[in-house]
Amino acid sequence: PDSCDSLYLIHVPVGRLVVAVGLCYCGSGPLASIVWNVLGVLVAFGAAEALYHFVEAPSLAWARRFKRPGRPAVAAGFLTSASA
Repeated sequence: PDSCDSLYLIHVPVGRLVVAVGLCYCGSGPLASIVWNVLGVLVAFGAAEALYHFVEAPSLAWARRFKRPGRPAVAAGFLTSASA
């Protein structure tokens, strides 16, 4: 899926936040820990989709407007061997 980069960036902070808040308010038994960890994963997936659709995709579309025809999307200076 397109949101893999967003999921990589956001899964730890969002997942930990959901688990910490859930365990703080609902107790810390083994069943509660499993439930809050599963919920943390699900919320992280949702947050990654939102981050992709509202931040990453619009910024990629904006960056494509500045791409010169016939050139790769990355900075050309890093692809040449002139510096080697």
